[in-house]
Amino acid sequence: MAATGTYCVFTELQSWPDAERHCEEHGGHLASITSEAEVQVIRAAIVSPVSGENVWLGLVEPTEGRWLGPDAKPIRFFAWNGGEPNNDGGAENCGSWLLGSGRWNDVDCFVPRMALCKSRSPAGTKGALKCAESARLVVGKREYCLQDAATWQNAQARCAQSGGDLAVIESAEENDALFAAIGAKIDVGSMWIGLSDAAKEDDFRWASGEPVGAPPWRSGEPNNLGDEDCAEWLPSDGRANDLACQEKRASLCEKPKVEAAR
Repeated sequence: MAATGTYCVFTELQSWPDAERHCEEHGGHLASITSEAEVQVIRAAIVSPVSGENVWLGLVEPTEGRWLGPDAKPIRFFAWNGGEPNNDGGAENCGSWLLGSGRWNDVDCFVPRMALCKSRSPAGTKGALKCAESARLVVGKREYCLQDAATWQNAQARCAQSGGDLAVIESAEENDALFAAIGAKIDVGSMWIGLSDAAKEDDFRWASGEPVGAPPWRSGEPNNLGDEDCAEWLPSDGRANDLACQEKRASLCEKPKVEAAR
């Protein structure tokens, strides 16, 4: 599952080793990112509230070309900026996250920067990061998580396994808030939401069982072109489209907001 756990940006400028120690003191590690979906949901959450150019990631190169996480395990997923890593000057052995794009850059480990920390425990639970402001994607009373591509049915099953459902959009106000929070910040063409008429044609229902209300359909949708029984949400305009359920799309999961422990 993408973007599980809790994320925090600590704004104190520190070297990479000091930043990792700081994350450990607060119950986590410098963030290791494992998928493009995780890149996008973190980018959406931190690009606005955090000012600056970049933050430390859990990415270090003890020997040339071998990138490891803070746990010393090899990194399998990379989201390098164009032309990176380039080891400019021969001493760029740590990874940073470029706040403007969510891409990565190799940099000198001892040039002070902010830190992106991560723990695998949800906010408000034992083991969660202890921080005043986390980078969880919270809109209103709900938390959202973007997951990797799957069919609609598999996407809903994944959301349920994490204690949630595919996203329910109950009103125009809620749709506007969601679009304002993530629409222009996520580089994903579309994502599944929890709306389907697979059980009965033209009778769209939310997977969560909540009343349908007024879904944010695009003009002319739903049109059931070629047996389209499930709904995708397009962050480019915040509107929905019906699509064949067996297509694979990223998915937007939601669950009630978890209040941080005090």
